[in-house]
Amino acid sequence: MSTIAPANTLTDRLTVFANQLAGDPLEGMRRAAAADFARLGLPHTDLEDWKYTNFKGLQQLDALAPLPILDEAAIDLNKYRIAGIDAYELVFINGRFAGTLSSRFESEQRFISSLALARNLRTGLLLEHLGMYAQQQNEGLTALNTALAPDGFVIHLAKNEVCERPVVIYHISTGTKERGWVNQRNLVIAEAGSQLTVIEKYISDSPIFDNVVTEVVVGSNADVAHYKLQTRYGDAWHVGTTRVEQARDSRYYNATISWSGELVRNNLQTRHNGTGCETHYFGLYLLDHDNLIDNHTLVDHAQPHCNSHELYKGIVGPAGKAVFNGKVMVRPDAQKTDAYQSNANILLADTGTINTKPELEIFADDVKCSHGATIGQLDLNELFYLKTRGIGEEKARTILLTAFAGEVIEAIRIDALREDLLAQLMDELHRMQITF
Repeated sequence: MSTIAPANTLTDRLTVFANQLAGDPLEGMRRAAAADFARLGLPHTDLEDWKYTNFKGLQQLDALAPLPILDEAAIDLNKYRIAGIDAYELVFINGRFAGTLSSRFESEQRFISSLALARNLRTGLLLEHLGMYAQQQNEGLTALNTALAPDGFVIHLAKNEVCERPVVIYHISTGTKERGWVNQRNLVIAEAGSQLTVIEKYISDSPIFDNVVTEVVVGSNADVAHYKLQTRYGDAWHVGTTRVEQARDSRYYNATISWSGELVRNNLQTRHNGTGCETHYFGLYLLDHDNLIDNHTLVDHAQPHCNSHELYKGIVGPAGKAVFNGKVMVRPDAQKTDAYQSNANILLADTGTINTKPELEIFADDVKCSHGATIGQLDLNELFYLKTRGIGEEKARTILLTAFAGEVIEAIRIDALREDLLAQLMDELHRMQITF
């Protein structure tokens, strides 16, 4: 390999990385992505999809280095485990697979492991699916991820395979006070008739920038539940893109829970490629103290007789900023579509900010579609009623806010996870209320 000057910019890093690709089965995809990134660059507020989300820190990417490699033995996974769940566990520390802490499974019918291992054990699967769905030609950060991501998780269930235990992925970032970055690429393939539950838990005590892309393929009559938890995320910056492809009569459930992270952008996109698909999106976000959480969603009804249901709720405290942009696309052939979307928000202080934009784009005439967005404050009459019953101010507010948020958490189909999140929710609401 020829000698190359130190990689001081993203372009330099991509050049260095390209010179290390010889023999990589994904070489063609990675080189194309590097070219796409060179053309697209980083997102900025002049772009319509980013106008409310100013990731000024993205301009510092040239100065960021990957997070350090840590000794797996130094990590106590019990600190982060979700109590009461018997699960397969995949652990990533600073973006790198921690094999000694993980319970991976590799067989003909079921593959639950890392991208690095899948390059050798599931090469055909990666060549068929990886990079085929996420829009790297239009999204600079997705292109950057495709070009540079060294690892991630890969889950593959064969036809009619039922994964009786959830797969919990722990994304742990730690060990540095300097902001570093993580690029992680993930792939989930649930073939026809299979069933799978995936829980992603993001944990950080370091000031990271996390750029994650996940592609999900749900086969005909398959059922995938996918939970993304950003509840212990410190002052992380995060851009997470999840692209879902659904085949005939498939079901996909997603719940995204965010109440930590300095700057968080969640992109969630689903396309219906066959009739009879069901898509369910649920989201809950809590924020204050200059935090920004942005949820961008898209359900693309490309085939007839499909249903989608979307409910996102937010609680915004002093100086917090929330963004919701939810789009439902109904294409000309997608007759008999039934689509519902709702975004409801509560402001706890006048200094909080919410930008909400629900969208319907309909090109079919025999459909049932609705959307709505609300922004308000706690009902003073309800608060007064509880106080007249001897309930203190803070507890009364917590009761009302828990009832508001509970509709999202109740949609989670794992009892132990639901109970864990409810307990965390009450702690977060207490913390938010005593700060103003």
